[in-house]
Amino acid sequence: MDDEMFAREKTRRFEGLKGAARKLPSIIAVSIAAYVLGGYSFKNDLPPAPYIRSLEQWISSKAYAYDEFGRLTAYSGKIELSCPMQDDKTGVIFAFGQSNSANHGEKYTALANYRNILNYFDGKCYDALPPLLGASGDRGSFLPLLADKLVAAGIYDKVVIISSGVAGTNIARWGSGGDLHGIARDVIRNFVGKYDVTDIIWHQGESDYLANTSVDEYESQFRSLLDMVRENTIRAPAYIGIASKCNMMSFFEKRWRSSNSVTEAQQKLVKSGLVVLGADTDQLITDNFRLPDKCHFNFSGEMATADAYAEAIKLHHGVKSIAVE
Repeated sequence: MDDEMFAREKTRRFEGLKGAARKLPSIIAVSIAAYVLGGYSFKNDLPPAPYIRSLEQWISSKAYAYDEFGRLTAYSGKIELSCPMQDDKTGVIFAFGQSNSANHGEKYTALANYRNILNYFDGKCYDALPPLLGASGDRGSFLPLLADKLVAAGIYDKVVIISSGVAGTNIARWGSGGDLHGIARDVIRNFVGKYDVTDIIWHQGESDYLANTSVDEYESQFRSLLDMVRENTIRAPAYIGIASKCNMMSFFEKRWRSSNSVTEAQQKLVKSGLVVLGADTDQLITDNFRLPDKCHFNFSGEMATADAYAEAIKLHHGVKSIAVE
C-alpha cells in the first residue's frame, strides 16, 4: 500500500470511528430504556413480557406441564420412586410461599444423599433433584439442599419434600379467602394420613413489600393460614423466612429498604412464639448470592439458605452440630 492509499484508508477508518462515537449516546440511551422498560414490563406483566413468557412455555411444553396456578405438575426428567413408609427417622418437609421457596433459583444436578431424598406430589414420590413437582418454576430450589444437609447431619435418614410455593404471590392469596388458601388445604389433605409433617417452611414476602402490606394485615393473613394448617392435624414447628428483598425492579418502582412493614410482621410472628426463625435471607443473601435478576438465589445463595434453615431445625431437634460439607 502506497502512502496515498494508506492516508485514504486512515481517513476512512477515522471517519468511521467518529460516526460510531456520535451514535454511542443513542446506543446507551436505547440500552438503558430497554433495560428499564423490560424490567417494568416483566414486573407488571405488560407487553412484551406476556408474549416472551408464552414463547418460553411453548418451547418447554414438551418437557414441562403446569396447572392454572403455574405449579409444575409433570417433568420429563422426573423419576418415579416408591414412597417410603414413615418412621421416627423420616423427615417430611412441607414448604410453601413464593418464588424463592419454589423452583426459581439456580439449577443443579447432584445431591450427596439423593437416594434418601424424595419429592412427594399428588400421591406419588419422585427423585428430588430440582425442579420439584408441586411448586412453580422449572429451575433450582434450596429445599433439596436443605434435605441433603439434614440427612448428612443424621437428623433424618430419609426426607420427603412437599413443595407448594407459587411465584409472585402475596400473603392475601394464602390467607383465609384467598385462592391459594384452598390449594394449600387440598395439598395437605392429599398427604395427611400417609405422612406426618415434621417441619413447615414458609418463605414469602417480596410481593407484599411492593404492595405496601401493613404489619397487621400480614400478621392476620399469616395467622389465618397457619390456623388452617393446624386445623388439618399438622402440629410440626413452622420455620419462617425474613424475606422482603427482590431487586428485580425498574426505576419506576421503589427501592428496597431493610426496615419495612413485611419484615416487621415476620419478626413479630417470631417473637410471639407462633413460628421459629428459619433464615433471614434479606440480610444473608446479598446480591452476590443472587442470580443476575438480583432477586432469586444462585447456588451459593441456595446453599446459604439451606444452611440457615438446617441450623434452625437442628436446634429444634436438640442436635449439637450440623457439620456437613
